[in-house]
Amino acid sequence: MVLEDNTFLKAEQITVENIEAIKYLLNKKVSELEQRHQDLIIISDEHYPEIKKSEIFKGYLTSKDDMSVSTTNVIGVLEFPNIENEEAKPTLISIGSRFDSSEKQYFLIYLLTHHLAGNVLNLDVPFSQEGIWDLILLFAFVEQMEQVYEKGFFKQYVTKYKEEYTYKGRLNIKRQIERNMPFIGKFSVVQREMTSDNIILWLLRYTTNHIERNYRGLWLNLISERTKLREVMEAIKIATPDYKQQKFHKLLSRCRYPISHPFYQDYEKLRKTCLQILRNEGINPYTPGSGKLSGILFDVAWLWEKFMAKMLQTSVPYAFKNMGLREDESGILVFKNNKTKVYPDFVEAKKQIILDAKYKKWKLKNNSDDIHQILSYMFLTGAKIGGIVYPSQEPKNIKERIIDNGDANIFLEIPYYIPDTQNEAFFMEMADQKEIFVNNLMKNLELNLSTALYKKSKGT
Repeated sequence: MVLEDNTFLKAEQITVENIEAIKYLLNKKVSELEQRHQDLIIISDEHYPEIKKSEIFKGYLTSKDDMSVSTTNVIGVLEFPNIENEEAKPTLISIGSRFDSSEKQYFLIYLLTHHLAGNVLNLDVPFSQEGIWDLILLFAFVEQMEQVYEKGFFKQYVTKYKEEYTYKGRLNIKRQIERNMPFIGKFSVVQREMTSDNIILWLLRYTTNHIERNYRGLWLNLISERTKLREVMEAIKIATPDYKQQKFHKLLSRCRYPISHPFYQDYEKLRKTCLQILRNEGINPYTPGSGKLSGILFDVAWLWEKFMAKMLQTSVPYAFKNMGLREDESGILVFKNNKTKVYPDFVEAKKQIILDAKYKKWKLKNNSDDIHQILSYMFLTGAKIGGIVYPSQEPKNIKERIIDNGDANIFLEIPYYIPDTQNEAFFMEMADQKEIFVNNLMKNLELNLSTALYKKSKGT
């Protein structure tokens, strides 16, 4: 079952095979599903928790003739096993982007690879349906790796066999006789150590080796582009001197059990992601009896905002701060002597320009809440320009509207054109479109900002 985000389901899409799965998911929060099903991977950010509050499907479904069911901003893939017959083929629900005109999900692939590696061209990007979700898992893996590194490496007690001159631990008599007789001053001891050189970090190393083998170009580009990821990988290699790849399958079964320590729950998410990535090596990623739902989900609006953040901060010389994703947590105070703050998506360093990224088919007449939001941000900061950046399936120019407040401030509708190309030339066209978008935005911002500041200086 292949669906698009923020779209109403049609009656013919409801079948005997999927109706129970949809009924089960209907109106359930993602946070609730995550708690019930440990094999469900949720890609989220602690500063952007909206996905946990969202549903996958919302509405009602009594029968095919009495229903109103729609998807939300949550996209990904879900596997729902047959409850009555465990041997039957499970229901697979795939939710992609509504801005993709091709089943190969070129736009979604572009957003993912652009965020991961920056340069999308000349990468060994997967285009099959299964390959797309492998790419999402890779996206989850990289995000989670960088997050857990900030909290320190996972540690656990490990039994180690050592040959030491200092007697510390428990004497292994058999090894002592085999290796140190006649006695030359060494003791064969068994020690229990709390160390990061353990099976979980070995799992991370094996997973990166697997990714490098299957997506070498993309992985090498990742390591090159993402300084933090490169730092993480180097630190893991140093922390795991006992890692030996040939022993991995022998020890893998120990990684199938959940990490229960509350301090290491981020590593539990990463463990599940690793096992999902390794499923193509004949490894079953699911724990028996863990539940009836598995898969991977994320908020596509969050990904769109990340895409725009990277573009505005690297391609537009206006020093935009990303407050929406809390990369800049300063926020904007609303009241005096009060800590209440609001967080616009993008705020220019001098607070003359405020932009908000919206993942929707945006039209002025249908989005008064978005307009009120931008106008309130402009009122609080004294910004001269405010605008909405949104994806568009039609080529449009930036539309300017003068705000009727006597200050000649400007409201901008800023479309980002998504080409209709249904082959791999889509990526070349998106690269061209990026350049066009940046040039048009720069010209518009420069002209309108200089005009607004000139009128303010003249008092007109």
